[in-house]
Amino acid sequence: MSENIIKFPFDVSRRAHARRPRWSKNGSPEERANARQAAEPSARSHIGNNPLREQHTGVSASVTIVGKVLHRRHHFDPSTLDPAVGAEWLRELCLGAERARYVACEIDKAIEAIKELNRHHREENEQRTKFRALVDQMDDRERASLLAVMQTLVPS
Repeated sequence: MSENIIKFPFDVSRRAHARRPRWSKNGSPEERANARQAAEPSARSHIGNNPLREQHTGVSASVTIVGKVLHRRHHFDPSTLDPAVGAEWLRELCLGAERARYVACEIDKAIEAIKELNRHHREENEQRTKFRALVDQMDDRERASLLAVMQTLVPS
């Protein structure tokens, strides 16, 4: 009976499995890429997307160049810099500086807007405090007449 047993060669089964396409529970890489594109039709698809994000990427690239040149990041040696690359970096740094100025100006505007809101809220709170102090000084008859006047002003 042992004469009928033939050992199946391992190489044959390995080659057979290698010819099969890869399968993943999440789909093939192409299917995942198509699903991702269908999920996000464009970079600016949602309402309220901050336009400063576009400026941020240019500033970030310039900051990377500054790190390489000034702080010798990524083992950068300025003597090995190709002139064409140097010209491209110079252009990128100029664009980055311009974008950084724009972003800084927008940040200053946001700071001023928040300061104005805080000033407005502080003034409202001061007025409420003064009004409460005045109402606390009134007797019950004056409070009742004030309440009647306020109810005529506010529609229900």
